[in-house]
Formats: sequence, C-alpha cells, structure tokens
Amino acid sequence: MHHKRKHLEKVFQRHTLQHHHFFTHENMNCKDHRDFKVVLFPPVLLVFFFFCFVLPASLLIYWLWSANAGLLFMAGILAYYLNYEWLHLTYHLPDGHPVTRLPVIRSLRTAHLHHHDPALMQKYNFNISYPLFDKIFGTYYKS
Repeated sequence: MHHKRKHLEKVFQRHTLQHHHFFTHENMNCKDHRDFKVVLFPPVLLVFFFFCFVLPASLLIYWLWSANAGLLFMAGILAYYLNYEWLHLTYHLPDGHPVTRLPVIRSLRTAHLHHHDPALMQKYNFNISYPLFDKIFGTYYKS
C-alpha cells in the first residue's frame, strides 16, 4: 500500500496519501469519532472483500475439501480482518485511553508510530497487527 501499483491506485491513495498524511508520526491520535473514517476501511470494502475474495475462496475450499474447511476459512479471514481494524483503531486512540495502557497495545502502537515516520515507512513495520513476518524478514524496527 506504500507503492502505487496498477489496479490498486485507490488503495495507495487511501492508505498512503490520505491516512499517512492525516496521521503523522508527530500526531497519531484521533481527536474524535469523526477521525475513525481515516483509520477504518470503508464498510463497502468489507462487502467487496467478502464477495470478491472470501466467498469464492471458501467455496473452492468447500469443493476441494469440505464444508467445514470452507466455513472455517471464511470465519478465520473475517476474524483477521476485524482484528486488524480493531487493533489499528487502538493505535490511533488518544494517549491515556485505558486500552492504550495495555503492554501489548503499547508495544504495537510504538511499532505503528514508526510505520508512520516518513523516514521509516518504506522499509519497516508493515504488518501492524502481528509483526512476526517483519521480524522474520528483517523489516521490524524498534527504537
């Protein structure tokens, strides 16, 4: 989402040009609920994601394997999507919010702060929910 790619221009525009310019490494906090629209994906994207990716992939898994496997895949993907949205929202809550005091959220918020630093955002902390692969691929930055 940090590099403009053919057919993904709107994703680049929404993430890099809007979100990263609205929330900078110097000011990451939502001022009120109206700022949530810059943090969260638009609801229409969930509908698009479900019908264009999750449902076809789940049906394929159902056809190749079983109904339970297809439903489990669908539930897992949608749970990850919602988990991503909730965690991302916590990174932009005002300082001092009770949720931001949790140690794991504090650590993930710091990593996300580095993700918003223009000097670091092209190289580090791409997975803001679970930084496992950033650690594996050497793209995890911790000050």
